[in-house]
Amino acid sequence: MELTGTLDCFPLRELLELMQDSSLCGVVEITGSRGTGLVGARDGLICHAEYADKVGHAALWLLFEEINASFKVSADASRVTRQTLIGDATMLSDEGEERARLWHPIRQRIPNLTLVPIVYSNAHTQSTLEHLDSTVFAGIDNTRTIEELATAVCLEVLDVCRSLIRLVDAGVVGLTMSSPAGPRSLVGAQFAATPEPASSLDALKRPAPSNAKDTSAGLFRRPLGSEPAAAAPTGLLGRLMQSQK
Repeated sequence: MELTGTLDCFPLRELLELMQDSSLCGVVEITGSRGTGLVGARDGLICHAEYADKVGHAALWLLFEEINASFKVSADASRVTRQTLIGDATMLSDEGEERARLWHPIRQRIPNLTLVPIVYSNAHTQSTLEHLDSTVFAGIDNTRTIEELATAVCLEVLDVCRSLIRLVDAGVVGLTMSSPAGPRSLVGAQFAATPEPASSLDALKRPAPSNAKDTSAGLFRRPLGSEPAAAAPTGLLGRLMQSQK
């Protein structure tokens, strides 16, 4: 038996807790903006995640950023063939939701981690920058992508992105994209700031829109794919447990 729905109605947290509470051996398959990924559980223990060429925690964090993705829960133990993480559903959900919260405003500013940071100005020397920003600034060689820069300076991509935004706002760093037909071209003002005019930073300073969803009605208090007011004879938990017999 396969059960389907969307994450705007049934958040990933509730699905993971369901898999754990029902001792599910199977997967939840999620189709989002970066393709199709999945989270696998063995005897209710979350043990694997893969999405957008990432595995383990990195993949799970990306899946928590998907708000309107569709999902399919399958009690098919044969699909759980790898172990790339291990953890309690609540702990993993807390971690994933926090990461999604931190990444949300960054995605508005840096939508592509293959962008290449370049130095616009040396007006701010390393001695005038905060330690983290100084480390990131020193690692910029005008050729590395953001991901490559993070590896070069031995910092997490999230921290590098937050530092780059500060450097862009200061007007000393810009972001470019690689062009397969020739040299890198400058990204528009929404991604790269110049020392002047000041108006070029306006798009960078806009507050990120809120995509918060009301998840006050829990998964265990309503059947999958229906409105809260419509009660079904059996809940999602019972259907999943029955499908494993």
